[in-house]
Amino acid sequence: MHIHKRLIILVGLGMLLTMAITVLSVENIAGVFSATVHSVSTISLEVRKIWNIEQKLGDSTRMMREYVRTGDDHYRRNYQIFHDAAERMLTEMNTLDLDKRELKVLGALMNDFNTIDGTAERILALDLSVPASRDKAVALLNDLDSLVAWMQHDIERYKEENAVRLDAVGGDIHRTRMRITVLFGIILCTMVGFLLAFGVYLYRKLSVPLVQLWQGTGEISRGNLDHRIQVRGEADIALLAERFNDMAGKLQASYGDLERRLLERTEQLSALNSVALMLGRTGVLREVLQESLRTVLKSLADMEPRGGIFLCEPDGETLRLTAHVGLSPEFAARTL
Repeated sequence: MHIHKRLIILVGLGMLLTMAITVLSVENIAGVFSATVHSVSTISLEVRKIWNIEQKLGDSTRMMREYVRTGDDHYRRNYQIFHDAAERMLTEMNTLDLDKRELKVLGALMNDFNTIDGTAERILALDLSVPASRDKAVALLNDLDSLVAWMQHDIERYKEENAVRLDAVGGDIHRTRMRITVLFGIILCTMVGFLLAFGVYLYRKLSVPLVQLWQGTGEISRGNLDHRIQVRGEADIALLAERFNDMAGKLQASYGDLERRLLERTEQLSALNSVALMLGRTGVLREVLQESLRTVLKSLADMEPRGGIFLCEPDGETLRLTAHVGLSPEFAARTL
């Protein structure tokens, strides 16, 4: 039936639309979530590296101070280890996905580190066994402490930039949450709108025509065969209403034909009763038969009002016209 196909198509389109919106929303949310996770992972890695750089820088400065104080090569080797680790971490940070402000601060950190490295190399080049060289090393060590303090200042700046970026990620997370809320609101509104539209469609295309069909069949069942159902709905319901109208028309025609036959039979019975009454009266037989013939012919409205009554002669072989109506005199004369 066409109505079933249309309902299936409407439900399928509604489900397809809802699924499409849901899939697009989930893809959008997944993309934003992935970007947010990547940003948080990058910031976390930066924080760990900058903390390690700060630690290695402090360790290397302490090793340099001990080397200047004792002249022991063990502290010199340890300084080199911490120095190389800090340099490697700074180089790795250049490969991270940083914004412009972080890159600017990282460049300042690289310059500070190179300056510190140059000062440390000057200290390491001195012969600490010579008093003048030791005094110069102490002066350079003071300069090194100032450079380390300045680099610590730049590290704090980098931490502040990380905090700003982390706040931005927090804002992105908040906007993502709002977007998720809006998208699910859109999905909900789409589903509610589809259900409302589907309900209105069912009401207008099915419920109203079915109510009209029910009312029309009620009229027909109460005997109102003149009633016709006017349904403007789906093709299937309209076809059903047309079948009911056709059935009502056939019932009306059959009922009319039955009434006509009943009326004819009543007239015939009335005529026979009249004939019986006439035959029961006394009088001349020819006159009684003549009157009875007229009564019978009047009751036969679908026939020509002409006829006659024949009586059998005593010999049992000859018929004699006893009464007639509408017959020609010549015919009556031949049969008398």
